[in-house]
Amino acid sequence: PPAAGACACAARAPTAATRVERRTSGEDASETVRSEPPRKLNMLQLVMITFFSVSGGPFGLESIVGTAGPRVSLIGLLVVPWVWALPQALMTAELATAIPEMGGYVVWVHRAFGEALGFQVGVWKAVESLLDLALYPVLLVSYAEAFLHVQMDALTRWTVSAGIIATVCVLNVLGAEMVGDYATVFGVVVLLPFAILVLLGAPSISASALLADPPAPPPGEEAEPIEWGVFFAILLWNTSGFDSAGTCAAEVAEPARSYLPAMVVTLALTLGMYLLPVAVGVSVTAAADGGFGAWRTGHFVEVGRLVGGPWLGGWIAAAGAVSAFALLTSLLCTSSRALAALAELGMAPAALGRLHPTYGTPHVAVLANGALTSCLVLLDFEVIAEMAMCLYCLAMSVELLALVRLRAAEPLLARPYRIPVSDTLGIRLFVAPPVALCLALVANSGPVPAALGVGVVGATGVVHACWSRRCGLASAGSSLRRWRDRGAYVAVQLAGAVGARAAELDAEAESLVASGGREDAAAR
Repeated sequence: PPAAGACACAARAPTAATRVERRTSGEDASETVRSEPPRKLNMLQLVMITFFSVSGGPFGLESIVGTAGPRVSLIGLLVVPWVWALPQALMTAELATAIPEMGGYVVWVHRAFGEALGFQVGVWKAVESLLDLALYPVLLVSYAEAFLHVQMDALTRWTVSAGIIATVCVLNVLGAEMVGDYATVFGVVVLLPFAILVLLGAPSISASALLADPPAPPPGEEAEPIEWGVFFAILLWNTSGFDSAGTCAAEVAEPARSYLPAMVVTLALTLGMYLLPVAVGVSVTAAADGGFGAWRTGHFVEVGRLVGGPWLGGWIAAAGAVSAFALLTSLLCTSSRALAALAELGMAPAALGRLHPTYGTPHVAVLANGALTSCLVLLDFEVIAEMAMCLYCLAMSVELLALVRLRAAEPLLARPYRIPVSDTLGIRLFVAPPVALCLALVANSGPVPAALGVGVVGATGVVHACWSRRCGLASAGSSLRRWRDRGAYVAVQLAGAVGARAAELDAEAESLVASGGREDAAAR
């Protein structure tokens, strides 16, 4: 049943093959049957969608090696995922199997804390997803410029980016199964060159290179301190996104059996894709020109050239473009389901929750996401990434608290997978490290993402108040129409009763007059 406090202007029906919506007020009375999305995603497809929502390969990790050196980078890659990514993965496994509905985190927070906070988190994640989505067309165009040795002007860059977004929208409208199939193909293209890199470069792995200190400054210059805020922001960003897999729960064939293995496989795949290529890369570039200080975004292309030759470097460059396209496809899939869930819960325009009559996908939400993303692709890459991570941490902290709240509020909820900790102290200790990391990253964010966070939080509060008022007015109007119809019915019934009684009295009078006439005639 709908959670308490949901807007009265829209009700959610139980998860089923079809949904029936009814209006019962007067001439507006109607009944609409809407199909639920088909459950077609298998575990492999779920793994690949999750992988491209979280990682997509080690692209973007290079700068932490150039900033902090191999030793600190590898320690971070060994430690941070267990206190950051693992809680996200297990939280998604528990809540997606217990509440296998479209929308994932929107539904979880709504169910745990009510409509207001559910709406807030939904909007935070929607804005964060738009910022994330805008990153990948920018990356794709950058790879294309490097590959073709051209420099596009702003209009050409926007046109190419818009064409990429339109292609991704078409794939998403065709269904999550289609996205999963393409993600599987893209996964092979991305994983294979790094597997070859690790196989060819494994004999070169050097313990001294792995334990090396941060790059030394040029002669005569002082060593710059490690920018820990940037270091952890990059690490957390490259291991975030497991909760996005929960938005597809309504389209997974067997969510109770698929989610936990999918989350574990994705986490292992992500860690392997990070640790092994970095270990090979720092070993083979230790003696190269520039050493570790030359590690910047895109440096794995140079590592591929050193290990396997130009063909492997070119393959890794092409894999970077494929990874960006796959990340864009998967994130558009998951974020559109969250928008549709807001509509299903009555917290966004109902059109966003419409499902395509043939493919069962939230096509309006997909197209709206694509259109909004195309407006952001000309922003600066670094600014987009920093703002997206700030909003992600705000939303993730609430999602983790929702896990704790649902353990206390709904202890009898069927949980096919349950994180093996107690409902009281255990679950609180489980979520404490990632929540602390979220708050620390938000507190140390720059002025632009901090201003965006404050602005989005304030704006969503205002928008929710206005939307609730709209829902309240709609509910009041619906109630007035019902009372009008009931009043008209009562009035008609009363008028009929009065008319019938008057007719009975007239008939009795006529009968008395007639009987009196007969008596007079008999007397005469």
